Amino acid sequence: MEIKICGITRPRDAALAAELGVDHIGMIFAPSARRIDLSAARAIVAGLPPTTRPVLVFRDAPVDEVVAAVDAVGVAHVQLHGDESVDALAALAAALPAVRIIKAWEVRSAESGAALRRYVDDLASRSVRLHRVILDLPKSGSAPPAGAFAQIARAWPASYPGLWRAGGLDDANVSEALREACYAGVDVARGVEHSAGVKDEGRLRRLVEAVRRGA
Repeated sequence: MEIKICGITRPRDAALAAELGVDHIGMIFAPSARRIDLSAARAIVAGLPPTTRPVLVFRDAPVDEVVAAVDAVGVAHVQLHGDESVDALAALAAALPAVRIIKAWEVRSAESGAALRRYVDDLASRSVRLHRVILDLPKSGSAPPAGAFAQIARAWPASYPGLWRAGGLDDANVSEALREACYAGVDVARGVEHSAGVKDEGRLRRLVEAVRRGA
């Protein structure tokens, strides 16, 4: 079971995540209270061990912007958290062939799973293989119906990229979320904070422990 802690803004929080065995840390380059700049990202990455992989997170950013940030910070993973088209991902994969792409997908309705599978298939037809796919809550609008995440996960083909669960997870509810279906990992930001971009050591430790117990 992989763990990604997103919205990292400080080297000390990244170091704690690494100490706890977190697999990925996310640094946001999209409009957000947790957004950081290139110099902050470089400082965070400089202190990470090779076992904790940094991820740069974007939302509907131009391909050139993503490429420039990857080159400036020196990472091997990017996460796209917007409405990026298949053409945009194909262009990004061509520009950064060694970089692994993680795609977040907002679950808005019971039909979101079918739309996501079509998206993954369309990418495969363009020879683009996603590294991971994240199921998340929508940033605006109403929440999906109860059970929508589990429905998508249970129908997820084994040949597809690993599926991560996100969306409102914290140390108190992550065990229940992982029991609903088989996921390859979790992605958490706000649920381990005491303010935007500042991680709470106790909550982070408890979340990691809860995930490892349920893995």
